[in-house]
Amino acid sequence: MKSKRYYLLLALLLLLGGYAFYFFVIKEQPPLLTVESPIIVSTTPKKVLDTSKSGKSKNSNSHQLIDSTPKRSSDTTSKSKSSELRFNIDRDGNKSTPYRGRRVNIAIIGVDARIGTSTKHADANHIVSILLDSGKIEIISIPRDTPADAGFADTSSQNKLTIVHANRGIRSYLIEAAKIANIGKIDYYMEFGFSQAMGIIELLGHKDSKSTLQVLRSRQGLGGDDFQRCYNQGQFIRQNILKNFNRADGFFGEIFIRAGLLLVETNLTADNIKTLFNQLKEKGFPQDSTAITVRVRPAMGTKFKVYNFSDSSTINLLKNKIEYYNKSRNKYDTNSSKPPNVVPQLLRVISTARKDSVRSPKQVIRRMTTYFDQHAWLQIPDKKQREQIRSEFEILLSDAWTRIDKPHEAARIHAVIAAEKQLFEQQEKQQKQKK
Repeated sequence: MKSKRYYLLLALLLLLGGYAFYFFVIKEQPPLLTVESPIIVSTTPKKVLDTSKSGKSKNSNSHQLIDSTPKRSSDTTSKSKSSELRFNIDRDGNKSTPYRGRRVNIAIIGVDARIGTSTKHADANHIVSILLDSGKIEIISIPRDTPADAGFADTSSQNKLTIVHANRGIRSYLIEAAKIANIGKIDYYMEFGFSQAMGIIELLGHKDSKSTLQVLRSRQGLGGDDFQRCYNQGQFIRQNILKNFNRADGFFGEIFIRAGLLLVETNLTADNIKTLFNQLKEKGFPQDSTAITVRVRPAMGTKFKVYNFSDSSTINLLKNKIEYYNKSRNKYDTNSSKPPNVVPQLLRVISTARKDSVRSPKQVIRRMTTYFDQHAWLQIPDKKQREQIRSEFEILLSDAWTRIDKPHEAARIHAVIAAEKQLFEQQEKQQKQKK
């Protein structure tokens, strides 16, 4: 009897256990893992799983370019049909900003001098106008082919601002640029070529200086014209002033300014820049992104695309757009071609200068000075190779100047190289600190 009761109780327990296992484990068991995947905007097309609403997989093929600076009320977001690149639209780029007060005008000139040549057509033409009483900056960008008195007959089609610089020199250029910008006069100027531009871009924190310069020089490859190109360059200057303004302060600021001036041809001094910096700072500059505006002259009623040039993915996408343009049309946007590999050319110059140094130090100076003034080695991405070539230039040139009894020129060579080294070393230290 006890045995029957025992088996009956055991059967009842098994029945209840089986029911509980079915109800709580099998019937109501949740999925092993539930993942809600966010929609990811990437620089490359990806299949993105969006389970937040429908739970179905969606394809996202958009490439997104975002200007990280706050938008002005005049900006709207658009998308180009051909490349799916997003950008803002600036409708105020042709407007005039009424201003009565003190202003200091600084011309920023990018010349097309190839390494080793002294030709200087002005390809990039900008005026950074510092409005001292309002604590703001207006950047006036001028297309290179804007009509100007270059000293030729009216029927020659050569009277353009770019040619004024090459044919009549810097003084006439500044007068003509000031007329186009309608600003009275230009007080200071800064001029540089390809190599210096790449060095400056690198110092401003851009990882790929070659591609950045390629994008900034493009005209046809980005589907625009010379007005959009010079606006792009003006925006690049604007975004980098906003990003790097405070770097001019303190100990590194002194290095950044003084060594930076040695990279360019200019009539500005470090004291000039510090004075302007302090006056802007006293006005609270920059209070926000509207502290700097970009204006294109002459005004043409154009709506300008605004890209975020501080974003490396933006640069990469724009570079790809240029290269697609070149390939699809079997031609090249010559204004945006990448700077060539300069290493073989510089090595040939060094090799020849070594032979000349035995018998003719003056020939060494003639052969190497243009390359030195251009800081041609800054086009070399490999840092060790760049340092080796720069060192060879320093040794050969300083020795040549010493041998013709001009030690002050030899000292200048050493000072320029030392300042450049210090500038890039400090930049690398800051980059490591950020990481």
